Amino acid sequence: MHLLQKHIVDVHCSSQLLGKEIQNTLSDVLEKDFYPKLELILDQYTIENYEWEIESISLDLPKITQKDWRKELVNQTLFKIEEYLKDHFPVLGLNKTKEQLENFGFESQTKFAENLFFDYLKTGIIAENSYSKNIDKIVDTIEISEHFIERVIAIFEESKTTLIRFYFNCKESFKEKVNTEISKYSTSKQLISQILKAFFYSEIKFSSVEELENWLDDQNIFSDNKDVQIKDRQQNTFNENDQSRTLFKFDKDLLNQENNSKGSNEISTDEISLNKGEITGSNKENSINFNGANEQNLKNDKEINHENVKKNASELQISSLYIDNAGLVILHPFLLNLFQKLNLCKDEVWVDKKSQHKAVLLTQYLVTGQEIFFENELILNKLICGFPIENVINTKQKISKEEKEICNDLLLVVIEYWSVMKNSSAEGLRETFLQRAGKLSLSETRSSELWVEEKGVDVLLASLPWGISMIQTPWIDDFLHCYWN
Repeated sequence: MHLLQKHIVDVHCSSQLLGKEIQNTLSDVLEKDFYPKLELILDQYTIENYEWEIESISLDLPKITQKDWRKELVNQTLFKIEEYLKDHFPVLGLNKTKEQLENFGFESQTKFAENLFFDYLKTGIIAENSYSKNIDKIVDTIEISEHFIERVIAIFEESKTTLIRFYFNCKESFKEKVNTEISKYSTSKQLISQILKAFFYSEIKFSSVEELENWLDDQNIFSDNKDVQIKDRQQNTFNENDQSRTLFKFDKDLLNQENNSKGSNEISTDEISLNKGEITGSNKENSINFNGANEQNLKNDKEINHENVKKNASELQISSLYIDNAGLVILHPFLLNLFQKLNLCKDEVWVDKKSQHKAVLLTQYLVTGQEIFFENELILNKLICGFPIENVINTKQKISKEEKEICNDLLLVVIEYWSVMKNSSAEGLRETFLQRAGKLSLSETRSSELWVEEKGVDVLLASLPWGISMIQTPWIDDFLHCYWN
C-alpha cells in the first residue's frame, strides 16, 4: 500500500468556465485515473519488508489544452514523477543490499514497526503512514532484540503514560515476551526493569488507569515534569506532520475550497426518549422544533468568541487526524441520556473516571457493534466525551449485556426519529452513516473541525431532524464544527 501524505494541485485556468469544470471533476479524475496508474509506478519501487518515504515532490507541468486537460494532466504528472523516481531511487539496477537500501532512504519493516510502536505508546495514535492500524499486528512484526528492550526501558523511564498504555492496551502475549527479555538484560536502568517484573510476576492486577497511576506514583521513580516534557515533544511532532488518508483519497479542501455546511435545526436533548416505540406524533412535535427560534440560536452560537473559551492546557495540538467513525456525530443529541440511563454521569458530570472510560468505549460500540477496542480508533470518541486525546483509555473494560441492549435500543430510537430511515436496521445505520471516514482537525487556539467523507446516500441527511453542523456535548467547552454534505 502506498500513502500520499498531501496532494496540492494549483491550476491556473484561462476561463472561469474551465475553472469550475476542473473544480467539480478533478477529484474524480485523480481517484479513478491518476491514483491507480501512480500505484503501478510505485509498485516497481516496492521492496518486500522495507518502507520508504519521499518528503516532497514539486512538479511544474507545461500548458495543457482545455479539450484534453484530464488526459494531459494525468499523463504529464505521471511522467514527471517517474522521471524523479528514476533519478533519485535507482535501486532497480542495484543488488539491493541492506546498506544500499538504507542509503536511498529505505527502512526495514521491523525498524518501522518499532518506531510506530513507540509513537503509539507516547500518543495513543498510530501514524497515518502505517501499514496497519491494528497495534496487535504491528507488534507482531517487531523483533524483540536487546536494542529494542533498551528502548522500551528508556521510554518507560521517560514517561509513566507510556507504561500505562503498554499495560492496558497491548496484547498479553507481547507483554509477556517483553517482560521475559527484560529479565535477561543487565542495564543501568535496573530500577524500572524491577518495577516491570513486579507487574507480571506479582499478584497485583490493575483494573483501572487510576489504580496503576497511583501505584506508579508510590514507586517515586518519575520526576514531576517528565510527562509534561514528553507532551511538549508530542506537540512538535504532530505539528510537523500533516498526513492524509491514503493514496486513493483526495482532500477536496486542498484545492482551497470551502464547503458551507447546510443549515439545520436542532433537537432538544432534554426531550429525547431513549425508549424505542415511545415517539408519538405529539412527542416529535414537542421535541423537534423547526421554528425561527432555533435558527436564531444557531446564529448566536456561531457568533461566540471561541478565543475566550477555556481549553485544556494538556491537549495535543494536532493538525489532521484521519478516522473511520466520523458518523458518530449523528448520535450526539442522545449521548447524555444514554450515559445517565447507565448511571455513568449525573447532572452532566461523570460519576468517576472509570465511568468516563466506559462512556468512550460505548460510543465506539454504538458505531461498530464490536466489543474489541483499539485506542487509536477512539480519537473522536475521546473528544466528544471530554477525555484528553493524549490520555490513556482502558480498552479492556467489558461491555455488559444490559449496556449493549440499551445502546442497540438507542440506534432504533434514532431510526424512529429519522423517518426516511424507518425501514433500516441498527446495523444498516452503522454501515451506512456511522462507520464513515473523516478528517479531524484539533487545535488549542480555535474550534475543532470534522470533515466527513461524502457519499451519494448523504442526500438523506437533509431530513435529519437535528443539526450536525455544530456539535457540543456537556463535556466539551467548545463547538466541534462538522462539514458533511
